[in-house]
Formats: sequence, C-alpha cells, structure tokens
Amino acid sequence: MIRNVAGKLALETFPLTIKKGHASVKIYEVKDRERTNYTVSYMTAASGRKRKTFAKLALAKEEAARIAQHLADGDLEALKLTGEERQLYVAAQRVIDHTGIPLDSAAREFARAFDILGHAGIVEAARYYKKHVEIGLPVVSVSEAVTRFAVAKKKEGLSKLYLKDIRCLLGRFAADFQCSIATIQPDDLRAYLNAMTTGPVSKNNHRRMLTG
Repeated sequence: MIRNVAGKLALETFPLTIKKGHASVKIYEVKDRERTNYTVSYMTAASGRKRKTFAKLALAKEEAARIAQHLADGDLEALKLTGEERQLYVAAQRVIDHTGIPLDSAAREFARAFDILGHAGIVEAARYYKKHVEIGLPVVSVSEAVTRFAVAKKKEGLSKLYLKDIRCLLGRFAADFQCSIATIQPDDLRAYLNAMTTGPVSKNNHRRMLTG
C-alpha cells in the first residue's frame, strides 16, 4: 500500500521496480487461490534471470533493495550468499562498523595475527601488548603516517614525480595495512613485497619507498 496525493491509502501497482543507480529489480505479485506471494526478479549477465519468492511484501522489498544495491556496485558474488551466510556477513559487518575497517581487511588482519601466534588468543595478545609495549607510544595509523610523509616531502620541494610515487606506492601500502604503523614488523614488509605480482623494477620502487 502507498499513499496518494490526498494522503489516502492506495493500491500499489505491480510489478514494482526497485532502483539503485543504473540497476533495477522488479517485484511481481503472484496470487494462488487464497495465497498471495511476491517474487523478486532480476537479471545478471553471468547467469541470466533469477527469482526469489517471499510471503510478505516487506521482505520482498528489502531483498529487492539489497540485490539492486549489489548489482549497482557490481558485487555479484554477494548475491550468491545463502540466508545463513548473509546473516553471518551482516553480523560480522555490524561488529566492526565502529572501527571503520572494511570486513575483508579485518579478516586479513585476523588471519595474519593467527599465523603469527599460532592460535586464536589474539585478544590476550592485544591486552599484553597494550599493557607492556604500547605505553607512551603515539597511535599513528599507516594512512596518517603516509599523509604526514607526503606533506613533509612537498614542503621540502621534492619533484612532482616523487610525490606521485608517494601517493601511488605508499597509498597502496596504506590500503593493505589499515593499522597502527608501530605494529608493522619487518616480516610484514617482506611478505607484502613478496606477494606483489609486479615486475622487479616496480618491487624495487616499492622497497625503496618503504625503507627509504
């Protein structure tokens, strides 16, 4: 139901179209004897027409909006999530929302910490670090350190090419290491450089910028 100009309730006209950017998803009303269901229908280039049926219109609208957003973002993998997988995804996203760290980055950091410790006692390790190691140290993120470095080098009058290298090379590093710069160890830098798929010249440029 929707309200018309006079503020009165009016019947919705099916199919409904839910749009997000360039993407659109339709909701069809399907009546079967005394039962009415609502079918969400959308198209993907990879697998063609997809349909999902719901008993309640509100649920169909919610799912249609979610699908339209993923289609607009090009996030086709997210559309493959089952109901349980989607619940886990949403729960995990809610847990880390206050950190501002993307879910995939948080997962990578956890995996790295797990590999270093050899077990899942990451919270205990963090508490020990906070109590015995981090006392008095300023908390500076990698991204903030890169920004400060770029500003300092610009004031020194370095070339535009060098400043571009800072933005590109160190910007990529900051995107992968969304953490305090004080927590990064030599092994982390070594693993980061070894994982790069670029040629030796590009690797050397990254190494020079990180260690210089």
